[in-house]
Amino acid sequence: NQNNTRRTTLNIGADLELIKDKLYLRENSSLYYSDYTKETFDKAYRDYWNENTERKASFEYTRTIQQQHSLQLEYTDTFKEKHNLSAMVGGEYFENQYLQYKGTADGAPFDQIPTLNVSGRDNMWSYSYRQGYRIASGFARVTYDYERRYLFTAVARYDGISKLSDNRWGFFPGVSAGWNMHREAFFEPLSKVVSNLKLRASWGKTGYDNLALENTEGSYEAGKNYAGEAGILNTVLMNRNLLWEETTSTDLGLEAGFLNNRINLSFDAYYKKTTNRLLNENLWSETGF
Repeated sequence: NQNNTRRTTLNIGADLELIKDKLYLRENSSLYYSDYTKETFDKAYRDYWNENTERKASFEYTRTIQQQHSLQLEYTDTFKEKHNLSAMVGGEYFENQYLQYKGTADGAPFDQIPTLNVSGRDNMWSYSYRQGYRIASGFARVTYDYERRYLFTAVARYDGISKLSDNRWGFFPGVSAGWNMHREAFFEPLSKVVSNLKLRASWGKTGYDNLALENTEGSYEAGKNYAGEAGILNTVLMNRNLLWEETTSTDLGLEAGFLNNRINLSFDAYYKKTTNRLLNENLWSETGF
């Protein structure tokens, strides 16, 4: 019984300064490669009654190749020493490819060579499987603050995934705002006791896509016999109407620090709602699935 696993991760990135200290173009690419092999071979052996010469052999190979590329353009500047602005726009591409092969055989004439090709061809069985999916994304972010007192951020993503077939694209925005009350002039008399006091609020929408490919494309099995003839059977029902599972969250919070932040308190109240839940549902037997 012999097993081997190999994993390789490669990463490369670059930053290009287009305007000094203000405008940057950033790129990052990563590649992940993993493969796994497993070989087994049962040599001939004798028990109390007889000798077993089946010499069963098996071989398994799996491979995963994953790549990700992102490109971002980011601008940062300060106006009149009070207005701080940061803006970013970018895109991302992700791809995952998976391959699996399995084979078994028995009946080798001797123990010295454990590979499948030495075993009897009449008892050979093989299987292979391949799947993959892609995600393409565009995103943007704007951050603004006035003298670090009034804070505002807006974000947006537009994601598409190949798993969802006919409804691949989803839009996921978000906004947040904050008020650093301890930076106000009227707060100065309390600054020795209350060193930090911040009120914040946010709203956002996120997407979830934890789906197997057969959920949208269906699944099929070969080898079923109908009146002695080989056929292909649809075993998982195709569902091209699936959507992104979306979660919308609203949050209100208060942060406070006392005695030079030796004591810190945080209060949050939030409301979260999920729609288009992705669930496994048992169908009526009359559907045939």
